[in-house]
Amino acid sequence: MTDDQQPMSAFDAFGTWLRKDPEFEEAKRRLWAMTPDERVQAMRAGRLSLRLCLHWASRRPQEVPLLNGEWEFIAVSTPEVADAAEPPSQRERVTESLVRCPDRGRGRGDSAKQ
Repeated sequence: MTDDQQPMSAFDAFGTWLRKDPEFEEAKRRLWAMTPDERVQAMRAGRLSLRLCLHWASRRPQEVPLLNGEWEFIAVSTPEVADAAEPPSQRERVTESLVRCPDRGRGRGDSAKQ
């Protein structure tokens, strides 16, 4: 390191992380110009970035719709929600349970006979 290259102080280094992003600042301005219902519609239409949705949720979490107890913009990308076109019927759940654990149904009858 030469004499004219001094290391940054911790405060100067931290300041470089806090630089303003003009495009994001403009996106936030447009976000807050919307009504709560318009924000929900924009999120569902895919017009809000994940970063903008997280900013919205951090400032007004009560406005962000929940899906299965998670913010909707996150929940829609989870396998539980993405793969479920509609919830399975009772019959489908029982059949799936029997397929996964076939011995469960036989154990009762076998023990009663002995």
